[in-house]
Amino acid sequence: MAAFAPFWLQKTWPLIAVCGVPLAATSAKHEKALFMLGTGLTVLLSKLTYVQPADGTSLAAADEKAALDGVLLTSAGNRLVRLAHGACFLLAALQFTRRWAASTRDAEANTAAQEQRSLAASAAWTALGWAGTLALCYIGSKMFSTGYHGQ
Repeated sequence: MAAFAPFWLQKTWPLIAVCGVPLAATSAKHEKALFMLGTGLTVLLSKLTYVQPADGTSLAAADEKAALDGVLLTSAGNRLVRLAHGACFLLAALQFTRRWAASTRDAEANTAAQEQRSLAASAAWTALGWAGTLALCYIGSKMFSTGYHGQ
């Protein structure tokens, strides 16, 4: 990542990508407010999670490992953002599943469309729906868990 990017963004772009891709793929078109809220919470969580050490601070690897093994501090704000993030993703999963089920039901009701739809296309559509729902539920439940336990 370029040197001009903030420290927290250099360290957290994988988190933003992992959370952003399922949310964008399932909710960006139909649930714009929910997508924007989820993206904003992801960026905020990234900023709260990674703090750049002060200039001149150097920790030896052994000191850093001992500190990480001994203490785990998560601020109340970080925990609340994680809980809100989890709620956003679970709501996105619910909305996506409703839309997906309705579109599948509508396609099955239309017999002409059902005859033209191949078995492979139908299986692929079903697999994509399950994958989207699973990704959103996994991320949402992970955020709820880490928010509740302060991890």
